[in-house]
Amino acid sequence: MKNLLFILLLSVSFSDELKTEPTIADSLPNNIPFVKSVFWGDNGMFRDTFVDPKSRMKELRIRRNMLQLHQRFALFTLGAMIFQSSIGFKMTEEGDGYNKYQDLHMNLGYLTFGTYMTAASLSIFSPPGMKYTKRFSSNKLHQYLALIHFAGMAAQPWLGYQTSVAGIECQNGVPGRCDDRKDMLNMHKTVGTITVSTYFLAFLTTLSK
Repeated sequence: MKNLLFILLLSVSFSDELKTEPTIADSLPNNIPFVKSVFWGDNGMFRDTFVDPKSRMKELRIRRNMLQLHQRFALFTLGAMIFQSSIGFKMTEEGDGYNKYQDLHMNLGYLTFGTYMTAASLSIFSPPGMKYTKRFSSNKLHQYLALIHFAGMAAQPWLGYQTSVAGIECQNGVPGRCDDRKDMLNMHKTVGTITVSTYFLAFLTTLSK
């Protein structure tokens, strides 16, 4: 009788364990990237908020839609980057290019920066994927290139501003500022070339996925 009672209690407790529903944390990848864990980890910033779908399947659908938008914004940004770079070279190579293209170059800069950050946000804030691998892949290369062009994109507005200020002070006869403008302009062009090149290469990596 005691053995029967013991078996009955054991079966009840075991059945309760089977009824326990899996949580979101159970379906998250073990090696989720740090940035993703900040927002979408078990105790992430987006958990238990109005943006939390509370379903892993819904998260993956949201991720797919966000990454598709990310690609569209990125493609538009790439075109705007290339056009802005060509205008920037015209500003320095043509005699009256600076005054002729200054406003266009500046407005393109605002547009490009805005669409770039929108594309980056869609990728950064998207829910985590099904799995992540430590092996080198086109996705890994895409991420490494992103670090480079993100740093370049963050630096370009400051470099452009410093170049403009040095140019104004050069025209006003401030000693040494003409040389400073030349140095800042060369740096602005170099960083811009690296940023556009790595952004273009990052786009190419998406074609091999």
